[in-house]
Amino acid sequence: MSNYYAAVSALIFAVVALAHLGRILKQWTVQIGSLAVPMSVSWIGLVIAALLSIWGFLQLG
Repeated sequence: MSNYYAAVSALIFAVVALAHLGRILKQWTVQIGSLAVPMSVSWIGLVIAALLSIWGFLQLG
């Protein structure tokens, strides 16, 4: 895997993780149509995005 790809992927996942963390800390509501997205979705998204980001940064060596 190229270092450029790993760095860009890790950075994107880090931004996504920070967005989920911001939603959790600020208690922002997200609604898709008439469906309110529960906060548990952001907790799951935070964990997955953070792990993928860490994995990407570890690939850089």
